[in-house]
Amino acid sequence: MRATLIIFTTVLLVLTGCGVFERGPQRLDAIDEPLALPVKAILVEVDEFYPTDREGTLVENQGRLYYLGGGRSEQVSLTKWRSTRYYDVWMSEDGIHWSKLTDEIFLGANENQSGPIVFRYYSYDGYLWAMEVADRRELPDPPEGLRLFRSVDGIEWELASNDYEQSGFAGRIIATDDEIYQFDGLFPLDDGVETRVVESSQNGTVWNAETYQDDQGILDYFFVPLTVIKGIPFALDTQDNQIGRFDVDTLTWEALSIDLDTHAKLFLTEVTERSSRSGAAFVGHNGHLYLIGGSGLSIENPVITDWPAASILNDVWRSPDGVTWERLGEQLPYTEEERRELGYRYNFDTFPGRAYPQVVSWRGVLYLTGGSGRVRWNGEWMFHSGQDAWVSRDGETWYELARVRGSHEAGVQAYQESREGFVVPGGGP
Repeated sequence: MRATLIIFTTVLLVLTGCGVFERGPQRLDAIDEPLALPVKAILVEVDEFYPTDREGTLVENQGRLYYLGGGRSEQVSLTKWRSTRYYDVWMSEDGIHWSKLTDEIFLGANENQSGPIVFRYYSYDGYLWAMEVADRRELPDPPEGLRLFRSVDGIEWELASNDYEQSGFAGRIIATDDEIYQFDGLFPLDDGVETRVVESSQNGTVWNAETYQDDQGILDYFFVPLTVIKGIPFALDTQDNQIGRFDVDTLTWEALSIDLDTHAKLFLTEVTERSSRSGAAFVGHNGHLYLIGGSGLSIENPVITDWPAASILNDVWRSPDGVTWERLGEQLPYTEEERRELGYRYNFDTFPGRAYPQVVSWRGVLYLTGGSGRVRWNGEWMFHSGQDAWVSRDGETWYELARVRGSHEAGVQAYQESREGFVVPGGGP
């Protein structure tokens, strides 16, 4: 009888996950050795890389790279667009070969009775986090409680909370070593006055909400790129051409004063006379801020305003504090024909120019992938899909890590299909 009871108890422990058999995923050993440089580019097949048919989120966690979810918009008529959302997870340990871990982060992750749901993805405390967000453009009356998922391996996800905050909307999220910050947009109070809320958390699930001041309008727009260095959050506000810094003690955003000459080159603008840089990566790495790539025309490039390819950039800027900025990399010589075709500051010895690149600090290097732009391929300039990977230890010397077979030709085909019937003034592909 005693032997039978022991066997039954053991089976019960296994089935319920109690005792020594802990429920949920086990923590992975971190990959913490720095990436060895220099490297030689490896040619891989398309199915060995993450898909580029959507704008997902690149996250580093425990020394591994993850590409999560995203969305895609397609124009189906002159007035209608069709949106598709993805909830899959891809992982890479070397930045070259990627594998799909799961189609859906959690059973029913793409379902919510309240309406369309998207996620904010980030890394904190050794976990990958997926925070459910109600899109106010599609959901004017968001639900009071939303869900929060987390995972240590990207495969098994647990429900960390099903009512993590009451606002029904989450703005940009960044994490320091000790705390997570979520900056919400404008929220109406009972008296009709709008305020701003920052929520912070040290354990990832319990959030403390406080109002913050943003008199200079750093976060006037949603999706403002945020990053952190030395425990201080920074924002890249390309709508108003400024860098913002957040004081965690006074809960106040301030716009930093940048030298006017540097400011004009950094934002490609004469403060108010020209369009600003857009689609740039903004990331913290080794105690510095980095502003990388993007697109935009500047006071130094008044030509080719009829051909948007001229605005695609591949320059890199670095700053220790958000105030003093230096431009990295060597500007290469180009012909007048290339100047006419490519425009301002394309010929830098970095990586192929692109807008909206994905960049993270990973294993001692900056890892860059994604976006779209132009590249020199077989002696000709053509558009590429951004399905490649580049690394740099300091933002100045870059090495191609992975080149995907056919990604450049696919980019050309996709671009041509998107511009069917469009005549480029002055020529162009």
